[in-house]
Amino acid sequence: MNRLSSILAVLTLLVSTASCATDLSARAVPDANLGKDLSYFVVKQPKDNGGINVSICEQLNDWGRSTTTGTAEGVPEELNVLVTYEDKWYWDINMYLLSLDISFRDPTTEEEIAGGYSMATSFVRRNGGEHARLILPEVFAKTNPEETPPVKEGK
Repeated sequence: MNRLSSILAVLTLLVSTASCATDLSARAVPDANLGKDLSYFVVKQPKDNGGINVSICEQLNDWGRSTTTGTAEGVPEELNVLVTYEDKWYWDINMYLLSLDISFRDPTTEEEIAGGYSMATSFVRRNGGEHARLILPEVFAKTNPEETPPVKEGK
């Protein structure tokens, strides 16, 4: 019985720590610039019904970046930075946003200039705005450390 209790305790610990996992990272090419003097456009993913594009757009605007959002067909010609994102959803009793990856791209070549990634499992569920609120300061810290915006609550 004592051995069984030990095995159950170890299994419980493994399951509980695995289900609380989170990850946050940022990346950028050398000399990447995501300054306030640039124009940004967030491309809405066709299957996004949660307004992730709006959350990213609002947060970039709050931090002094001139940002608009819309579909891929509506990308403005006069643009400095194209912002795309990939959202991954997972089922655990109900659907939740497992991860969000945001990419800042050159609008001409669509090559990534910078980006960030956030993941949170079912016990640490985050909506799109919460993931973006964590990712964006990390990306700005890599590209424009002197302009790193504060993490804002809400939205």
